[in-house]
Amino acid sequence: MAKVTNKQIAAAFRRARVLIEDRREYFICCAIAGSVEKGTQTAHNKAESIIATRLGGRFKTAEYWLWNNHSGYAKWSESVSADERCNQMRLYRLRWLDALIEEFEKKE
Repeated sequence: MAKVTNKQIAAAFRRARVLIEDRREYFICCAIAGSVEKGTQTAHNKAESIIATRLGGRFKTAEYWLWNNHSGYAKWSESVSADERCNQMRLYRLRWLDALIEEFEKKE
């Protein structure tokens, strides 16, 4: 199996970002899976693995991670409408993807 480069991983995150930005996907791993192009499956698998590792391996979503690791998240989440919470989580995921893209582009 060919080695996956950091540039390829950044590209997988970039393609996933488009799906979240366009509101075609909500979750990062779904966006990664939904943006696989011919010849990119290995990079996408690695990108999904990175997300799982960053979420501690036991949390399925960034929001679930926040519920369990950020003391103010639950209170904030209960104080806003469901639409506002979903929109803010979308923006959070986009910022996280931006940071991941930058991180993996700089590694090469």
